[in-house]
Amino acid sequence: MAKREKVHSPRCIKDRLKNLTTNNRRFEAALLEAIDEALISILGESGKGVVYYYLQNSCTLRKENIPENTEVFIEFLNKLFGTGAKLIENTILQNLSRKLGINPEQAKNDKLTDLLRKIKHE
Repeated sequence: MAKREKVHSPRCIKDRLKNLTTNNRRFEAALLEAIDEALISILGESGKGVVYYYLQNSCTLRKENIPENTEVFIEFLNKLFGTGAKLIENTILQNLSRKLGINPEQAKNDKLTDLLRKIKHE
């Protein structure tokens, strides 16, 4: 027997897209907050500013565009801090897990980019 697809009214589709957009904005805000908190806790407020300055000038990536370009951001951190980037990435991962209600123990073996891919595809 063929599986019938559920047909949604235009209003229902509009509402679903609005919810996805709202959830996406919340996620992006949580990610940016997690990054800010990690950079401040490790580098201080002025260090955070320096990271964003070099990110924009060397990668032409603005802070608000990081959620769409997380791979570029992580690559930038690795170039800038070398092995120290792992500490920043892990701190971002822990902060984001806390904000999203994910058990940090479940996420501790993930890379930040892997966790973000999982979240975006759910």
